[in-house]
Parts: sequence; structure tokens; C-alpha cells
Amino acid sequence: MGFREFFEKIAFGSVIAATILYALIFGLSIREYFKMKRLVFILLMIECVGFIYDGLIMLIGKELSDDSLKGTNIVRYILHGILVPILIAFTGYALQFRRDKLYINWVVTIICIILGLAAAICTKMSMEDEFGKLKRCGIDDDTPGWVSPIDTVMNIGSVIYMLIAGIILIVVKRDFFYFLAGLLMLIFSAIGPASGNTDLNFLLSVYGEVLMIIFLFVFFKKYG
Repeated sequence: MGFREFFEKIAFGSVIAATILYALIFGLSIREYFKMKRLVFILLMIECVGFIYDGLIMLIGKELSDDSLKGTNIVRYILHGILVPILIAFTGYALQFRRDKLYINWVVTIICIILGLAAAICTKMSMEDEFGKLKRCGIDDDTPGWVSPIDTVMNIGSVIYMLIAGIILIVVKRDFFYFLAGLLMLIFSAIGPASGNTDLNFLLSVYGEVLMIIFLFVFFKKYG
């Protein structure tokens, strides 16, 4: 069984498992929020809701008409434009920024959310080939040329920011959880291009995203 065939076989089950894990982290984040009253757990809940929606749309994609699928996938891209910049906000809390630095960090986060939303709204949807039992939309060639660079910069930039923060936290706290959250996201994002299967990025990122959320939860549960 080849690389692609293996992932095609496990794709549907992988998305189900990831969606269940997000639901679990969502529930645990609610509990931790009421225990610790920390905003980071609300941010984790927002991330989980977005990823749960993402998973459910992929799972039911084959049951939807093309127009309905395109509509639901536009919402996926809009959520993506919000969820990625929130990683910047997480880093401010992980590094325990003082109020002035935290304020600046949030300003950067909000600017990136605005850019992400603009890119998502201007994204044109195209139907992708079915992958196993999954059916989804991709980015159409008619999408404005500035959209892809913004997505790339925000995706890579937010993860690099996490990795830098993770290295600092390893030195200061001797803790690897935050670094692993960023590293695993980066690794799974790179597997597709490195293996010549760029079209598998949507599935491989599922593994990186769910591991990232798990390690973020563990870190903030430990340090608040």
C-alpha cells in the first residue's frame, strides 16, 4: 500500500477521531475556565468549535450538493482566518506578557484576523476530487493573487512565533509542551510538500492541528 493509498484509507476515521478529541478538549476547557477564569480557555473553546465545524463539513461533504458544499466551505475558510491569528494571542499568554506587551500582541492578532477574514471572503471555491469518503472544496484559480501570500505568511508566521516562544519556555520553565504544539503543526504541514503530495495537506494538517490543541490545553492547564 502506497503513501497516498494509506492516508486515503484512514482519512474518514482520522477526521472522526479528531472531531471527537476537539469536543473533549472543548468540554475540558469549559471546566478549566470555571476553575481558573483564564481567557486562554475561552480561546481554546473557540479553536475547538472551529475545528469541530471543519471536521463535520468534511465528514458530511458527500451528502451535500455542490452549491451547499461551497457555501459551507466558505464558512470553513472564514473560521480559518480567525483561528490561525488566535495562535498569536496564545503566545502572549504563554509568555506571560505584561499588560502593555499583551495589548500590542492583541492588536497584532486583531489586524491578522481582519486580513484573514478579508482573504477568506475573497476566496473562490472549486470542487475537489473525493478523497476516500471525504469530499471538500479547494481554492479556485479565480481567487485574487494576494490571498495565497496572506494565508502563507499567517500560517507560517504564527507557527514560527509559537516555536520561538516554545524555545524560550524550554529555557525558562523547562517545559516542552508549547514548543511541541508548534513543532508538530509545522511537521505535519511539511509532510505533504516533502513527499510530493501537496494535495494531502488538508488531511495531514488535521493531525497537526489536533496535536497542537492537545498540547496547548496541557500547557495552559499546567501554567494557567
